Amino acid sequence: MAGGEKKTKRPPGRPKLPPGLKVDQFSIALSAPVRLGLEMLARHRRVSLSKAVEYCVASTLQSYQMDGETLPARMHVEVPEGYSSPDEAWAAKLLRSPGKRALWMPASLRTPEEEYFVRVVGLLKSDEERFDEDEKLFELSKKGFVQGVAEEELAQYWDDQMAKVGPVDF
Repeated sequence: MAGGEKKTKRPPGRPKLPPGLKVDQFSIALSAPVRLGLEMLARHRRVSLSKAVEYCVASTLQSYQMDGETLPARMHVEVPEGYSSPDEAWAAKLLRSPGKRALWMPASLRTPEEEYFVRVVGLLKSDEERFDEDEKLFELSKKGFVQGVAEEELAQYWDDQMAKVGPVDF
């Protein structure tokens, strides 16, 4: 470097992701042969171990059939601004929203609490547009399920609250 110019230091770690592209982290346990295979794949592709796992899972999900459809076909939606693919946009929305996830999930894969919620939603008379309150309704449905409240009773209560005061705080 001539003339006293200082080289700017690159910040540590990977570059920041573009807005809206948050990665979701979780831990998994793998058998030794699978872990070794992933390490070999990562080295061969010259990527991190996380990227190798993501590649393997994404490859499997591309061809996996559920109820006669591939998962990408089930997950196809319009791409909101800031997302690179419909799969990414929809998955991000579902990961943030247990209510939306319950409504989207095939009936054969829903938990009993999710089934209860879906039945309650089916009984609602409230406007679809007001259903952005689904997280509050989902939480109320979980309580109703545990307490044994009839779906009809919970749906009527929700509709009454929506008619009176708008969004409900629980």
